[in-house]
Amino acid sequence: MSIQPKARHTLARALLTGGLLTVGLSFGSTAQAAISFQFNFLDGAGTGFNDATTGASRQTALNSAASLFSSMFGSHFSDSGTIVLDATATDDPLSGNLASAGSQLSLAGGALAGFNLQGVISTKLQTGVDLNGAGADGTVNFNFGQNWQLDANAPVSGGQFDFYGVAFHEFTHALGFASLINQNGTDLFGNSTAGHWGTYDQFLVDKNGNAAVNNASFAINSGVWNTASIGGTSPAAGMFFNGAHAVAANNNQLVGLYSPTTWIDGSSVSHLDTDNPAYGGMMMLHAVGTGNAARDYSAIEVGMMQDLGYTAVTAVPEPESLAMMFAGLGVIGSLQRRRRTRTTTA
Repeated sequence: MSIQPKARHTLARALLTGGLLTVGLSFGSTAQAAISFQFNFLDGAGTGFNDATTGASRQTALNSAASLFSSMFGSHFSDSGTIVLDATATDDPLSGNLASAGSQLSLAGGALAGFNLQGVISTKLQTGVDLNGAGADGTVNFNFGQNWQLDANAPVSGGQFDFYGVAFHEFTHALGFASLINQNGTDLFGNSTAGHWGTYDQFLVDKNGNAAVNNASFAINSGVWNTASIGGTSPAAGMFFNGAHAVAANNNQLVGLYSPTTWIDGSSVSHLDTDNPAYGGMMMLHAVGTGNAARDYSAIEVGMMQDLGYTAVTAVPEPESLAMMFAGLGVIGSLQRRRRTRTTTA
């Protein structure tokens, strides 16, 4: 069944709002484009993305960010599809929320418990099945009360936020990089036993590898969740991601997730551990500073997306290698293509 959204936003976590998975970011190539984005600009006349003076440049920036993200994503993954997002804007210079984006959700399997809260966006990209019909697949929102660099080719000054790096972060959340577990350990419907959880949630463990959700009964493991979700900084404590690809990319270590000792609704668990310098400069931290932000996945983030069901592309042999292969002089094995970029953002 389809789950309809409610109008509610908080900053920076995989926030489940009545069926709309929204995540925000707070302060702090030659590839084949695999995703096509379409935006419905829903702001009122003269406001936001439809502002009389700056609306056109804002729309252009969002479309450019979508195109660049598609190329980046397509350099790592072969999944494809057309994603429709309702785009809106706020104008609040006092808010610590820079942007948010999310996917509609659909419950698979009826009353059966499991990791079966499916993102409309991830399902469409990974299987080609459109669970949402003619409706928008998700939402994106930017806070234009902050100072953005909207030109993809211009330097991002120390007093500006990187619109493109932030957009990449938000699009990634919409693709399923987010937990659907509430602070109190319940699912969307208020269940803590025989619950309905998201794909991301099956990879949540504590430092000892104990799962946050029992994969047989689909009950929350309260002792694990209550302790690890506010456990502090990795690798000594906190919540971790244990997907096989992500662990392999992290030198066979569990991947630390942001788990501050005071739960932050909008930030906790659904991001890499901002407090662990090992993840510094990666795209999926819970906060970003002014200046340049990451515009490519690290190897760890590529691994996490693979664990979430996305199919990694294989390297294409160079022409010289192809010639050797055709001549029977050698065979070039397939390689997973991963790129890692570090930046200096906070």
